[in-house]
Amino acid sequence: MPKWYTLVQMFLELQNKHPKLPWRQLALQVSEVIGRGIYTARKIIQWELELLEKGYITRSNVGRNTNMVESLLEDKGVELALCTYLTRAGEGNISSLFKV
Repeated sequence: MPKWYTLVQMFLELQNKHPKLPWRQLALQVSEVIGRGIYTARKIIQWELELLEKGYITRSNVGRNTNMVESLLEDKGVELALCTYLTRAGEGNISSLFKV
């Protein structure tokens, strides 16, 4: 379970135990448990609202280079393995299926 789900779960449990306390205070308590501050408290509230609205929390793209997305079939090793497999399976010459 990713840590953001754990944080939201802790936040929801605190909300159930102390329904009259403000969300910010509860979220800050949860964030301080892992040694974080107000930014993480705000994110916990955002994640909780997103979870209630969508049923899941969107995965962050921080630290990922999303401009370099490559299809698995564009990988030359996968292409070669697929060509070899299909040729052995009796499909004949399938090299025309792939761009050269």
